[in-house]
Order: sequence, then C-alpha cells, then structure tokens
Amino acid sequence: MTSSFLLVNVFLFLYVCFAAESDRRVIILGPPGAGKSTHGKALCERYGLVHVASGDLLRAQVAKGGPMGEQLQKIMNEGALVPSTIMQSILRERLRRPDALEKGWLLDGTPRTESEAQWLFDEMFVPSFVLMLNVNDEVVHSRLSKRRIDPETGAIYNLKYKPPPHEIAHRVVQRSDDVEEVVQKRIDTYYLELESVISKFQRLLVKEVDTSDEDFRVNRRRVFAAAEEVWGSAQAKEREL
Repeated sequence: MTSSFLLVNVFLFLYVCFAAESDRRVIILGPPGAGKSTHGKALCERYGLVHVASGDLLRAQVAKGGPMGEQLQKIMNEGALVPSTIMQSILRERLRRPDALEKGWLLDGTPRTESEAQWLFDEMFVPSFVLMLNVNDEVVHSRLSKRRIDPETGAIYNLKYKPPPHEIAHRVVQRSDDVEEVVQKRIDTYYLELESVISKFQRLLVKEVDTSDEDFRVNRRRVFAAAEEVWGSAQAKEREL
C-alpha cells in the first residue's frame, strides 16, 4: 500500500468527519448526451447547489478570446481532452468561491481521467457521492445530432423533444463538438477512461441511472429518485464514520 494511497484515505476520512451535514458535493458522470447538464441543473435547483460545469467554464474561456481561448477552441473542435493543468486551474478557482463552499456543488463534466480524479482528492474537493448516467451510443448520436444551443443564454434545446421557442429559433446553433465524427471520438474517450476514474471513487457511493428514455421527464424522475436515495445513504455513511 503506497503512502499516496494512505494519504488520500486520511484526507477522505477527515473531510467526511468534519464537513457539515448540510454540505452537498456531487459529481455527475456520463457520456456526451446523457443529460449531465440538463439533470445537473435540475438537481442544483432542487437542492440549492452550485452547478460547476467544466464545459461551460471552458466555453466562457473561449469566448474571452486570446491565445488560450483559441487553443481551447481547437482542442474542443477536435473532440480531444483539454490538458488537465488548464482544467484544474479553472476548476480550483471556481470551487473555492464562497457560494460553492457555502451551498455545496455539483461537478459536471469532470473528472475525465484518473489523474483528474486523484487531483480532486489532493485538493480536498471530495464528493459525498457520484451519480453516473448511462445511455447507449445510438441514443447519444440521435440526441446530439438534434441538440441546439442558444448562444445568448446558453440554454440547451433538442429539435425533437424540446424545441426552442419560435422567437429564438433563428439564433440557436449546433455546437462544433456535436457533429457526428467528433461525437464518436468523445464517446470513445469517455469509455476509455471510465473504469480508472470510477476506481478512484470506490470508497464512496456511486449510483448508476439509466437516462436513455425518450421522455426527459422520465429520466429526470429517475435522477431525482436516485439522488434522494443516495444522499440519504451518504449522510448515514458519514455519521457512521
């Protein structure tokens, strides 16, 4: 057993012992198109959490322009992973803001690799539980081919299941990383790293939820039910420790 492994577990023990019970820290995982953003935002509204979405943070950085923005845009267009050092710097700043510390947070879109999962423990950003959304590749391709974004508000729509209001339909756009060939690369990348990422959270609660139903309201009910079930178990586990 390595000293690094022991240190991580000591940090985890101290964190769950001294964190206030009202603190809620959730990581939501899933392939592209699984509904991480949609269901993550709904959970944040339901429980008063801060939604920390890596994709939104990166797109905000791209919108600022400059060399960093251009570099990130190129990486995202190719469906590749943004370097961990860049992602970690952005996340550290966001997770340490007062609102995230006081209300708790839902982390959406990261960790993507084992090293990023380890970094969360090193930085003491330890989740109370992990919610993993499952959906098959065929559904992912179908959803993302119809997904559209309002560039002014960031709102997400689906041309089939949740079309944009008529008055803004002219301005919604397809994300550059939602095109067919890039989507498959993103799916492959997600599953390539998934097992090693999940292994880092094996001592925590991990709840899997099927979000492949065509009716997003069905999927949302499943997510809510799972969150309620897992959160209760997570609180009990913290008290036992």
